Amino acid sequence: LSVDWYDINLRDAITQVQPSDLVNLCVDAPSITNGYCAAVTRASGTGRVTGYQIQPENVAAFRTAGADLNIAYRLRTLRTGTFDLRLVGGYLHRLEIVSLPGAAPIDNVDQFGSPRWNFVFSPTWSVGAITLAYNLRYFDNTRVVARVATDNDPLYAPNGQIRYRPLWQHDIQVALRTGQAFQFFGGITNLTDQKPDPGNSINSPISAIGRSLYVGVRLRDR
Repeated sequence: LSVDWYDINLRDAITQVQPSDLVNLCVDAPSITNGYCAAVTRASGTGRVTGYQIQPENVAAFRTAGADLNIAYRLRTLRTGTFDLRLVGGYLHRLEIVSLPGAAPIDNVDQFGSPRWNFVFSPTWSVGAITLAYNLRYFDNTRVVARVATDNDPLYAPNGQIRYRPLWQHDIQVALRTGQAFQFFGGITNLTDQKPDPGNSINSPISAIGRSLYVGVRLRDR
């Protein structure tokens, strides 16, 4: 069993500055002797802007904090085989990005791809030549619409279109070993046939493929 709390604060992170932001950073600096102004090309005499040199700059900031959980337990029995239980989970407490100096932090917690809660539970039972494996993947409901949009306009979208449903993906696999060289296996992915949210996405919170079955064989070189 392990539980880890992390808190990461990254300053001067790399980001690609847009031309309008580049000009603003140049103007807001205490003097014109800086890398932002040097990236702006001006016509001699008139001083009009004629071009920009856009490149990655160390101007962003990144802050994240949360917890990781890892549980592994194995039970060997004389008659009923071996039980292997594993649980890996996480809690995301903070995920903030400051795109440019002086900009307001963007809170990315609860967005799709950064759920507040997630876990994978994967027990396995092996007895003789047979192995039965189950896998449950979960993360909680996440936002479709960025928080800043709904903060500025509470009626931005109907409640049913602001969030994706939670992901509950159940997978099962059975494997049979014959001798020392061959193992035959088959399984079902997305056993409950969860589908993407209607009206929100064609691929979130789960693939549009739905339930699928597969079979195969593994050959081990002795």
